[in-house]
Amino acid sequence: MSSYLWKATANMNWGKVVKGMMVEVLVVNRSGKPSVKEIQDALEKKYPIKVGGGMPESTFDIVKG
Repeated sequence: MSSYLWKATANMNWGKVVKGMMVEVLVVNRSGKPSVKEIQDALEKKYPIKVGGGMPESTFDIVKG
């Protein structure tokens, strides 16, 4: 079982997501980038916001941590 840590940083405002917000997402059993849903879940756990649907992946700069 492999795990990869990714960092997603908002590069623009989208709804309640503000440019500069950053979250770390742990992806287990695959090496690809985290999905938008995984990023949304991480944001909602870290910040007191409700993100909602429809957020494009381009809202974030995603890099391996």
